[in-house]
Amino acid sequence: ASQKNIVRVLAEHPRPIWSEAIYEFVKDPREGLNQEALQALTQVGHPKLIDVLRDALNAGDPALRNKAYTILAERTDHESEQLAMDYALKQLADENLDAATFSVTLNLLNRVKDKRAAPLLLQQFSRQNNKQALIRTLAVTGDEETAAFLVDKFVGLQSHEQPEVLKALRALNSPQFQELAARSLLSDNGSLSQSAALELYQDGSPESIEILIDALKKAGNSTTLGSVCSVLAQLATPQAREALRG
Repeated sequence: ASQKNIVRVLAEHPRPIWSEAIYEFVKDPREGLNQEALQALTQVGHPKLIDVLRDALNAGDPALRNKAYTILAERTDHESEQLAMDYALKQLADENLDAATFSVTLNLLNRVKDKRAAPLLLQQFSRQNNKQALIRTLAVTGDEETAAFLVDKFVGLQSHEQPEVLKALRALNSPQFQELAARSLLSDNGSLSQSAALELYQDGSPESIEILIDALKKAGNSTTLGSVCSVLAQLATPQAREALRG
C-alpha cells in the first residue's frame, strides 16, 4: 500500500529521474501496484513506454490489460492508435464484453473512425445497454449495411435512442433517411418530432423541405407545428416562405 502511494506521488510530480524506478514497479506482480506504475510511467515518460504498454495488453492480469488499453486509447500517436485498435477489434468480438471496455472502445472509434469495427459493433448491438452512444459511433464507422440495420431496429428502440438513428442515417447518406424522418415528424412523441424536424433542416435538400411543408398541412399537434414552422423560417427558401404565409 505504501509503495502504491509512493508511485502516485511520483506520477503527480513527473520527473525524468523517476522513470527507471517506476519502470521496475510496472513489472511488480503485486495486486494494483503494476497498474499504478503503468499510469505513472505514462505521465513521467520512458523510452520503452510503448513496449511496456504492448506487453501489458498481453498480460495475464485483466486489470493491467484494461489499464494499458485505456491509456493507449487516449493517446493520439500512430503506434498507440494501432495497438489500441488491434486490441479493440479483438474485444468487440467477445460476447461478454464489459460496459467499461465498451465505452473506452466507442471513444476510440469516434476519433479514429475505423470502418473495420462496424460489423462487430452491430453484433454487440443487442448486448449493450448504451445504445445511444453506440449509434453515434456507428454513424462515423458504418456504411449502407449499417443504415439498413438501424432502420430495421428503429421501431423497437427507446424514445431517446430513435433521434440518434435519424442523425446516423443522415450522416450515412442513407436513402431511407427522409422516409423515416417524414414518419417521425408526424409522431405523437414530441421529442422525436422535434429531432426529425431538426435533421431535415440540417439536410436542407429540396426533398427534405417538401417533407416539412407537407407536415405543415398534416401536423396534428402544436409541438410538431412549432418545430416545422421554426425550421422552415430558418431555411427561408421561397417555397418555405410561401408555405408559412399560406
